[in-house]
Amino acid sequence: MRWSDRSRRRAAVALAGALAFGLLLGAPASEQKQLTIFAPRTTYSVPVLDRGGEYVGLVEVLEPLCGVSAFLDNKKWRLRCDRVDSEFKLNSSEAKVGGKRVEFPGGLLIERDRGYVPLRSLSMLLPMFLNQVVELHDAGRRLFVGNTPVRFTPELRKDALVLNFSAPVNPVISTEPGKL
Repeated sequence: MRWSDRSRRRAAVALAGALAFGLLLGAPASEQKQLTIFAPRTTYSVPVLDRGGEYVGLVEVLEPLCGVSAFLDNKKWRLRCDRVDSEFKLNSSEAKVGGKRVEFPGGLLIERDRGYVPLRSLSMLLPMFLNQVVELHDAGRRLFVGNTPVRFTPELRKDALVLNFSAPVNPVISTEPGKL
């Protein structure tokens, strides 16, 4: 059987399509960076943006912890968390939180009327809003708010999920019909 130019082109297109499809299936999905926040009553995650440094949305971080409202006013971004008012200057590292002036590293970034602060500034800013101790573990992107009694770090190994706890725990496995 002789291959015509048309047959060769069809085979080349089919082969290229199959290779592209195989590469798409085998390519790992890009993981979005997350900050996990551990608070006394809740644990949640917020996305981390890469904008020449790691930034997080201040409203997203505070929302589960207090009543939050925020709006853009001329060259200032105003945020209220329960009874604490704050005012951030655009493109500046200056802010006024609860009547106190504060300078935080990196400055405020505004995207789509949302205020983003550098990840590393959370340990400085959040105690002013929440009146609680805040501890940031930068490398693991974990933030501990208040006296979170037992902390854990998940680690995915070959075929197992390993949980490391900060204090001794007494795990209990309960079973119900069809549930473990």
